[in-house]
Amino acid sequence: AAAAAAAAPSSPQMPFLFGLGLLLIAVGAGGIKPCVSAVLGDQFCAANQPLLAPTFAAFYLAINAGAFLSTLATPALLEHAGPHVAFGVPGLLMAASTLAMWLGRTSYAHIPPAGAGFVREACGATGRAALAKLLPLFAFFSAFWSLYDQTGSAWVLQAEKMDRSFLGVQWLPSQVACVNPLLILLLVPAFNGFVLPQGGRRVPGLYDVAGSVVRVTPLRKISAGLFLLAASFLLPLHVETRIAAGEAPSIGLQLLAYLVLTSAEVLVSVTGLEFAYTQAPTKMKSAVMALFLASTALGNLFTALVNLLITNADGSTATSDVAYFCFFVALMFVVAVAFVPFAYTFREQTFVQGGEDDPRPHEVETAAAVGQPQQQWRAGGAPCSRGVKHVDSVSS
Repeated sequence: AAAAAAAAPSSPQMPFLFGLGLLLIAVGAGGIKPCVSAVLGDQFCAANQPLLAPTFAAFYLAINAGAFLSTLATPALLEHAGPHVAFGVPGLLMAASTLAMWLGRTSYAHIPPAGAGFVREACGATGRAALAKLLPLFAFFSAFWSLYDQTGSAWVLQAEKMDRSFLGVQWLPSQVACVNPLLILLLVPAFNGFVLPQGGRRVPGLYDVAGSVVRVTPLRKISAGLFLLAASFLLPLHVETRIAAGEAPSIGLQLLAYLVLTSAEVLVSVTGLEFAYTQAPTKMKSAVMALFLASTALGNLFTALVNLLITNADGSTATSDVAYFCFFVALMFVVAVAFVPFAYTFREQTFVQGGEDDPRPHEVETAAAVGQPQQQWRAGGAPCSRGVKHVDSVSS
């Protein structure tokens, strides 16, 4: 999108229109992302809760499949068809996906908005206790994103100073990041296991292998991911020391760093998405998911503040690039170590729709009033542990 914007002809209205477009993207993404994660989780209940984690992993896989395809298609559209098509095609695909979801609205379990019940739960003992545990947890995620999102800034600047000829390809500095969604497509099945298309035999993943030795829990996955992220930054630090010595290291080192970093992403981000949902009280799912996603913004704000503090008036930096990477490596190791006692004292309390911990009348919105017969809610392919009544929904 940035490349398409740069290629577009300039006009007096361009800054306003570009800013308006960014505003609409921010509002749309801010509305969609917390809710789509909550809607996905709402399809499950106590009876089929074990399916929740692999489903969130598949959801994350789908996101990165789209990201990978867009990184391939958008530059080609920009080069051969121009910026109007490069921007227009994603917009049309988004409209098509919205229509597809609307057409299938009667197939989903819809949890009605809690209204004033949300305020009562958020201010009540259950909500306060959940937030008291989750907000510090999300602070650790902010530290994770503070480092992770530097792949689009500090890592790109570093790539400009490296030998980018690797595997017969002359890589562009910003092109290396394209391997991240591809690695997600490979690593999510590798960690979670997968089912062979022929015969239906399940191939165990790394979690299964680790589970034969130690008990694998969400918090242990996150803890391992934080340490792994710190380790992934050791490679750019090593590269920076060689650059400072006058060398031009191979871009293959940064590709290796992406492998370690993406493994950390699977452990932290994929796990955190599902964990934030399950630990949120039933009337606070979307709000808690919004707070979870806000940790990304806080992490980026922290990085921006660090860069502001080390920037001189003339635009130069007050510290060396080696010192810059050293700071963030040390920061992440401190955060990872601090997370261990936090995770040890964290008391999980899982909230699922239709579970015994959900005190609401279990009404699920469908299009029953348009003549469709009422039937038992089957979330995620299995009935809920408690009965759910279908009611009309004109908003779905």
